[in-house]
Amino acid sequence: LIGNFHSYDPWEFAGACTRTTWGTEADNPEADKAELTNMYKRASSWSTKTGIPVMINEFGAAKYDYANEQNKCQLVSRLEYLRHHVTEATRHGIAATFWDDGGSFSSYDRDQRTWGPEKDVLVAPNLSK
Repeated sequence: LIGNFHSYDPWEFAGACTRTTWGTEADNPEADKAELTNMYKRASSWSTKTGIPVMINEFGAAKYDYANEQNKCQLVSRLEYLRHHVTEATRHGIAATFWDDGGSFSSYDRDQRTWGPEKDVLVAPNLSK
């Protein structure tokens, strides 16, 4: 038995891209990061209390909103958002899986057989300060 959860919070950034940045000075970066950190703390605490391992089996940040393709998230913010997910998952001993749908939520270009910049954030040791 393993507990699992998905996270695309805040959806306005990670899913709909109506908020185009995350973790920047304009966004109150400490509040953005604290929200994700607290989510991982709660998951870790639940796991410890119940004795059930937990993983985040789906997280990501869209490049654009499928419903409104004019809504685009900035790459630097997407990478920072992914980096913070990986950092917190690692810090709390939570297994994590990035969602790659081959489209807006992708890192690997299946036609060109090339990786996007997300790969280096997702697979490299990158604990933030």
